[in-house]
Amino acid sequence: MRFKLLIQRCTDGHCPKTVRNPRPECYGLHSDLFIQGMFYALDQGADIWEYHRRMYSVAVKERVNIEDQDVLAGRVYGLLDPDEFRKALLSGRFEKAVSDANNYAYDHSGVWVVPAYRIAGRKLDSIENVGVSKRQLAEFLSVSG
Repeated sequence: MRFKLLIQRCTDGHCPKTVRNPRPECYGLHSDLFIQGMFYALDQGADIWEYHRRMYSVAVKERVNIEDQDVLAGRVYGLLDPDEFRKALLSGRFEKAVSDANNYAYDHSGVWVVPAYRIAGRKLDSIENVGVSKRQLAEFLSVSG
């Protein structure tokens, strides 16, 4: 219920203070904690592909509150120490790394919304909260090949 309420309040343009969002827009939940966790996982030498598989499942398949450190910590058991993972997220130790990565995406690559595709100087960007269609992606890839 909290998850649905949070989404509704954001889409109404009234962003609650509980949303961890360093950017000016306010819609839905952001994956900043995922990315902080990714930097922590890299720092710990964890299997980064397994980390991404689990976080993808949390966000896309399970559709749970991805801004809850406890939810994410529960999904890294067996890959990382959940308590240390939670502590790293709560400490903000990797917030600068996330900010630097976002700035690189924005300023260097012109990526504002994901997914975004870049091949041989060409780009295909998603529409916020919509994405890209299979047709758009197929056309983009066929021209690139």
